[in-house]
Amino acid sequence: MKVLKEYARLPLFAIGVFLYVSTLQIFAISSSTDSDLYFLINGGWKVLEQQHVPHMLFNTIHNGFHTIMQQWLMCVIDAVAYNTAGYL
Repeated sequence: MKVLKEYARLPLFAIGVFLYVSTLQIFAISSSTDSDLYFLINGGWKVLEQQHVPHMLFNTIHNGFHTIMQQWLMCVIDAVAYNTAGYL
């Protein structure tokens, strides 16, 4: 019980910093670039190039399929970040 009382004295700020740093370490260890990210970047380039959200599938072997690009805003953000940083 003495150990639990000592942990109860820890300020909430210190616990938050510990959780934040440990979360960053987890993402740093497992931060291999996913190939889906490049699909999203290309989708962002299409939106920026055409100035509207595409209604037809692209980058697939199937042509002419209608689609709704639900993640268009994230695609644009990813494309702008990629253009700014140069690589991911």
